[in-house]
Amino acid sequence: MRTLSLLFAAALLGSACSPEPKAPDPLAAVPLDHGARWRADEHTRRTFAAMLEEVQRAETEGIATAVLAERLQGHLNALFAGCTMEGPAHEALHSYLTVLLPRIDAMRAGNPDVAADGRTQAVAILRRFPEYFE
Repeated sequence: MRTLSLLFAAALLGSACSPEPKAPDPLAAVPLDHGARWRADEHTRRTFAAMLEEVQRAETEGIATAVLAERLQGHLNALFAGCTMEGPAHEALHSYLTVLLPRIDAMRAGNPDVAADGRTQAVAILRRFPEYFE
């Protein structure tokens, strides 16, 4: 009986120490160009650089989540208006934006927890832009 108790205790301890399952990568569906980054046009690179500057400014200055969302949306509107990308790189950008846009929308939520989570996710996705585009 004692051996059974020790085995049960060891099993419980092992399960308590096992790592939590990782959340799926939100950008998993965004393709690479045969393992390489896509070539973005200058307008797209400048826009994403400006968005990352907004994120940095928001963190430094304590800018509210809803205000940051509006600023990021303004940059996205400018991106859409001046987009010149075409072909597979353009489609990859669409895949990336399909992941990003709902997070920016969530930043405007009336629920502060939803807005904060949207901000965290949007910032993480923006910071990963250089993994997919050059």
